Amino acid sequence: MGTTPIFKIFKYALGDLWNPITESQLQANSIESAMKGMPAYVADATERDARFGTTPVDGSSCWRADKQWEERYFSIVSSSNPSGTAVAGWYPIAGNLPVYTGRDATSAITTVAGTNVFLPVSTVLRQKDITVRADNSLNIPVTGLYDISGSFYADQGNSQTRLYISGALSGVAKVLAIGSFVEGLCMGGLTGLYLKAGDSIGVSGVTSGAGNITTIYRTLSCRYVGPA
Repeated sequence: MGTTPIFKIFKYALGDLWNPITESQLQANSIESAMKGMPAYVADATERDARFGTTPVDGSSCWRADKQWEERYFSIVSSSNPSGTAVAGWYPIAGNLPVYTGRDATSAITTVAGTNVFLPVSTVLRQKDITVRADNSLNIPVTGLYDISGSFYADQGNSQTRLYISGALSGVAKVLAIGSFVEGLCMGGLTGLYLKAGDSIGVSGVTSGAGNITTIYRTLSCRYVGPA
């Protein structure tokens, strides 16, 4: 892949139909203005910042080659800027966005009654930028809105068995949602959850009743859905 030498925004591949078209031909055919409306093609955050500066114009956009996504700069939300974000900055809006999906269909995990321990999943089905911490929670890479869901089958439990979605938000531990409580299938989820880069989130099986809880067939999914 490459870019045109003047605008730095037109991607082309050697051998494709666009390769013979030069920028002078684009200008001669009045395509220059349309080209300038396309996202700039940058290699990484360093090249992006060099191109747009420390205070980009609201709505500036670029294609990050290292992340394989399109980013847009949002100013802080206000009465005069209702489409802004809580924190000004660059946010992914399209492309290969952060995601994690995993499952564990075989291994049984026993959790001691009264404890809240994140449950692991051994098989990663899809992963992009969201990493797994040592405690089995997920590390959030980009500030924004996320959908998260989880499930497990409580092979051993009681009527007080619950699925917790919890994590550390800005360093503070919080239980964000409580799923169905029943011995057997437990599931829960949240949509449009605001998380900051560096936050952690995960799923755990908890029981306040007597006896431990054993879980199998665990699933965990978390995906970035957009800026907030």
